[in-house]
Formats: sequence, C-alpha cells, structure tokens
Amino acid sequence: MLPHPSPTPSYWTRSPISLQSSPPDFTQTPIVILGTGLTAVSVAYSLLPLTSAPVLVLDARSPCDGATGRNGGHCKVVPHEELSKLTPRFGAQRAAELVRFQMRHLASLREVCELVDAEAAGEKTEFREVETVDLYIDKEVFRDAKGNVETMRGVMPDVEVKVWEADEAREHFGANSRCHGAISYKAGALYPYRLVTGLWKYLLKRYPSRLAIIAHAPATSISVSPSPSAPFLIHTPSRTYSARHIIHATNAYASHLISSLRDRIVPVRAHMTSQRPGSLFPSLTSPGLRSWSVIYGQGFEYVTQRPSPDGKGDLLVGGGWARSPSGGADAIDVSADNDVEPFTARYLEGALRDLFAPKWGEGGGVELTWSGIIGVTPDSLPFVGRLGASATARVVPSSVTGTGAGRSVGKAGSGPAEWISAGYNGEGMVFAFLSGTALAAHVAGRESEEMPREPGMPAGKVSDWFPPELYISEERLSGDGVRRDPEGLFSCPPRGTSV
Repeated sequence: MLPHPSPTPSYWTRSPISLQSSPPDFTQTPIVILGTGLTAVSVAYSLLPLTSAPVLVLDARSPCDGATGRNGGHCKVVPHEELSKLTPRFGAQRAAELVRFQMRHLASLREVCELVDAEAAGEKTEFREVETVDLYIDKEVFRDAKGNVETMRGVMPDVEVKVWEADEAREHFGANSRCHGAISYKAGALYPYRLVTGLWKYLLKRYPSRLAIIAHAPATSISVSPSPSAPFLIHTPSRTYSARHIIHATNAYASHLISSLRDRIVPVRAHMTSQRPGSLFPSLTSPGLRSWSVIYGQGFEYVTQRPSPDGKGDLLVGGGWARSPSGGADAIDVSADNDVEPFTARYLEGALRDLFAPKWGEGGGVELTWSGIIGVTPDSLPFVGRLGASATARVVPSSVTGTGAGRSVGKAGSGPAEWISAGYNGEGMVFAFLSGTALAAHVAGRESEEMPREPGMPAGKVSDWFPPELYISEERLSGDGVRRDPEGLFSCPPRGTSV
C-alpha cells in the first residue's frame, strides 16, 4: 500500500514548506532514500559527510507528511514501563541499555534542533525540555506502575522519577477525583515538522550538488537489472531511477515494497487533535514546559502544549486508542490517513475537560482533528539494518561486484544492498533519529570506525551505543507476526511520541 494521496490536514503542516530541488540528472545514483521523515533526514544527515556519493530522496507525498508530520511533538520514553516490558526478553541490564538508547534521543534532538534553529531565518523548532506527568485514572494500573518504578530504581538508580499519590497529584497538577495518582519525569517537546524540514534545508544548502529531494514520486515497485554500478531499479509513475543502495525509511508503508514484512510491520491508524485550552488550564508559571499523559487500562491520551507568552498555547492531544465502537479493531491494517474515526475524535474532544474540570474553566475545545499511520512490529522494537534477498525477494546477480557505499551489517564485504529502519510502534521520536544515524554508518561501511562527536550524533563506533537487539535478523523475521487483536497489539502502549 502507498500513502493516501489526500491525507487529513495536519496541524503541523498547515503551512507547507517546499523542499523541491533542481539537481543534476539523478536518474542513476549510488544511494536512494525512500521517505522524507525523521528517519530519512537522519540517514541523510549522517551519511552525506561519510561518503562522496550523491543521494536521491523520493517521497510519495509532500515532504514530512507521514508519521513525523502528524505526531504529537512529544519526545518521551516511559523508562519504568519500557524496562518492565523489555526485561523478560533481554534481562535487566540489556533492557536498561535499550531504555537508555531511547532516552538518549532527548539530547540528540535538542542538539539537532539547535543546529536547525541557528540556520533558520524565521520560525523555530520550539524544542524544550518538559516535566511530563502520567496521570492515572485506573487504580490497578497506577499500583503496577509504582511497582515498576521501584524495580527500575534498583537497575537504573540515576533515572529521576517522582511518584505522586492521589491527593498530592490532584493538588499539584489540577486534576479532579478521577486521578488516582501520578508519576512525573523528564521528556521533550518540539515542532517536529520544522525540525525535519529545517534539517533538509540545511543539508540542501550544504550539499547542493549531492542531494536531491523529489516529492510526489511514489515508488510503485523495485526490480533488479544486471548493471554493475546500480542494479536496483526504482519505478515511479513518471520515471525509473537506478541505485546501488536503497534505504527504506517509510515506516508503516515498508511492506509495500518488501512483501515479507506484511505481518512484521503492520499499519495502524492513530488520531491527533489540536485544541484550545480552557480558561483555567494550565496554571503554570512557565507555559509549554509540561506535558501530560492520561493512563488507564485500555489505552492512553497524551498532550503537549506549544509555548506562548500568554500561557495559552495550543494543546496537541492524541490517543483514544480502543475508543471506537470496535474497540480499536477498525484501526488495525489501515494504511489510509484520509479520514478519522468519529467516536475516537469525539472522545478526544472531551478527554482533558473531563479530567481537569472544574480547573479546565470555560471555553477551549478542538480546532482540528487528523489521523496518521504508525507501524507496529511483533516484538515492539524497530527493524534496523541490511535487508537480505530472503526478505526482499530481489536477488542481485553474483556478477554485480565492485566498490560502493556499504557492507552487510556486522559482516565484511561490499556490494549493493537494500536497507531499512522502520517499525517504531508509535515511538518514533525516541527511536528513529539514532537508528537512522547507525544505519547510515553501515551503508557507508564505516560502522567499525571511531567517529567524532557531532551535533545529535554519538562519538565512537556504532557498537558503542547502538543496541544490537534492533538489527533486523532472520530470527526476528521468522517469528510470529503482529497480533491483530486490539488487546494484544501493543505489549506496552506507546505514550504519544509519534502518531
């Protein structure tokens, strides 16, 4: 499935930014990136300094109009819940490293936003660290969460998390008696569309002869030719491009060109709204420096607020999972974001008012509702790395040899390849950027080199900081596929980092 050509308008993309470039003839190029979201721009940002090869970027729609341009602008990992989810599979220490990898995105995105803002002539990325608070309206879920916090303190004692019992949570955060407790910690918030388009602008300015972006160029299929330099043929409605390396940065849409992933990265429709706050919400001395999640047994909502001088910045409210008449089943295997589910939309309209009344005040309400597509994987972790022929069903002739960007992940030897970083389970803001950075090093064949510290990118070898559990493998591909029932879809529900 390709992205729908007429998606619901997103709050972030109301003022679209053109990135169309006028490059040399890029019909044949060493590297093609499919997609223009956070993963794609991360790959390009990391890869262009590592190789002299030109890079062509294709997108089926306008730039950054996929999940990154439709999310909640929330850079948040729930450390105690992630640790609890991952420990049974990987053990406490490896689970902790996976959690730290996600947490590292806060600093990485801050640095990249600072880079983009320094180059921007006008509107900024609005990156800020926030106090995020999870408000629990289910006593049993809150009890379990407190237990997970205590367990985490024994494994990751440096992670600061504060538990608020019911009375103090209601008093401090302004919630009503529906709130049975809260947990707060550090997260981030930003204007994701401006981050991605701003970074693309930075790269186009820095590499004008080596980077080209072509929008509204959906890749309809991929075939293989005997060409020794560029054996992959990417077919679009207007022309065919040849490449030595293809990087799939299409998240929920990856299985369109990689059929083996149809049960491994399943599209799921999610919902977002922009809302005006009520006259009494929130009562903060520093508006825009708090985010919220509402947690209960069947799902969650998540909220960020844009900073504004009057403290009444727009609220970005998403979630409502399982609030449709089918309990969320109607959202599974849905790849079209051209409409919204009306019951979910109506629920999101009143979710904050119901929890914060009477301290919500008068007025407020929904201004815009839209949908976006997330990619769900069987083990709730993304797939990152080199795609073998068994995954793509595309075999490059053995006669095609020679030098070029790229080696197999973890193995010696150069040659053409397809690569992927996708399947973020609604948590793209704490997985995508550094996954793209790691993938770029592999494509360039420099993953074993000591790399210098750069804005947003760690120093050292990839193995020093990238969790091996995220690499795509035959073992991960051969397991059970994604469960299609709403109850089992998320082993740990996402908390709003990405639509």
